[in-house]
Amino acid sequence: LDGDRRRGAAERRTPRPDVAATIPGLGDCSGAGYEFTFPFLPGDEGSRELRIRFLAKDGNVRTLRRTFSWIP
Repeated sequence: LDGDRRRGAAERRTPRPDVAATIPGLGDCSGAGYEFTFPFLPGDEGSRELRIRFLAKDGNVRTLRRTFSWIP
């Protein structure tokens, strides 16, 4: 979160029927999504950047960045 690592309070895999419909060759996408819950800490309000890094089986790393406004 904004370049700092923060441990999530909860995480789970979620279904992605949109992915399965768009790319049927992927097969079962019942656990293709990710959902994380992070604790709201003092100073978190306002515009933030969330960065998530994925390590693929082939060793490549992909980084996704999203900006959002966090309001308590």
